[in-house]
Amino acid sequence: MKLITTSLLLLVISISTFGQADPKTGYTNVEYLISKLPEVKKIAEDLEKQKKQYDNAYEQKVKEFQDKYAAYQKNGASMPDIIKKDKEKELETMQAAIQELQQNAQKDLQAKQGQMIQPVYVKVYTAIQNVAEENGYKFIFNTGDSNQMRNLLVAPTDGDVSELVLKKMGATAKEEVKAKAAEAKVESAAKTEAKKPATPAKKPAAKAPVKKKK
Repeated sequence: MKLITTSLLLLVISISTFGQADPKTGYTNVEYLISKLPEVKKIAEDLEKQKKQYDNAYEQKVKEFQDKYAAYQKNGASMPDIIKKDKEKELETMQAAIQELQQNAQKDLQAKQGQMIQPVYVKVYTAIQNVAEENGYKFIFNTGDSNQMRNLLVAPTDGDVSELVLKKMGATAKEEVKAKAAEAKVESAAKTEAKKPATPAKKPAAKAPVKKKK
């Protein structure tokens, strides 16, 4: 009786185990998704404008320093020691100001980039979450992360949820992919056609010598 009960228990466990489907898993590339959003282009343009302003200010200060340094080298030997030391101190102060401007500009640009891109990341992750809930995905991996990339070496093509997420955000790259695929097919067909031996009927049209000149 005990043996029969144990066997029935094992049978129930086996049925339950085989009846459970593996959790649906997907993957996408967060950086790829972000690159397809129109607001990212606007962010890049705004940052570039700010960078140019800093570059102009930096170049102006560098020119002022170079002019004063050239004047110091030209007239330094004939200057009284007090004036000479004052000029040297002025040059040191200008050089320090240039370095400070460069460092502060880099920090400010990095801070602004992080501040401006943060809402974009929130938008992407929200869309990923919605896609997961609507399509029954239990796990979605980010293939753009270097650590995840080492773990995800092979994946089924139907697991890529990038297009679903882009559609959720009102953006898509499907037409771009189709265009590239069409171009690849045309190139492949052209190469195949070029490798075919010329037949007597097609010799006048083939013009092999002309192809060799190309």
